[in-house]
Amino acid sequence: MKELIKDKIEELLSKEYACSRAELNGKQTVYSVHPEEGQRILKLLAYRNCVVICTSKDLHKKVRELLQGKSRDEMFEVPLVYGQTIHYVPGHRGGEGRAPDGRTPPVHSSLGERFSL
Repeated sequence: MKELIKDKIEELLSKEYACSRAELNGKQTVYSVHPEEGQRILKLLAYRNCVVICTSKDLHKKVRELLQGKSRDEMFEVPLVYGQTIHYVPGHRGGEGRAPDGRTPPVHSSLGERFSL
């Protein structure tokens, strides 16, 4: 079940951020170009040990120059980034992901599925 959830999450993220699953599981910063035309796009994602910066084609060069050499935290603090949303999928080892009352909350995915870990 845990692998199924991980697969679904990585499938969704790789589509949303125009990167491969191998890149999502890497340890580097990935710069990708979103395939949608006609819109200015800048999306940042921190997943496991990587950071993915997905931009529209027109912003790609400038954003890459701006973020090159910055730490993970610094990338999320640049003036272009606002409205951060933190999504956390809880684990179930050693109390990780437990609510203060000790219960593990259910996980709702954007694919319409509901999981309890």
